[in-house]
Amino acid sequence: MLTLFLQSSIFVTGFLAGYVICAWRSHRRRAQFATIGPRISMFGHTRRAF
Repeated sequence: MLTLFLQSSIFVTGFLAGYVICAWRSHRRRAQFATIGPRISMFGHTRRAF
């Protein structure tokens, strides 16, 4: 019973840590791209990937 409790608590802790790290990296990436702004071509239009 103790082994099951330890394994489940390790799993839940790892899952939550992974979720928090993923959310933090996503937030950091969105904040970085918000400060850069859209890319503008020489004609004043926003640039596209294709």
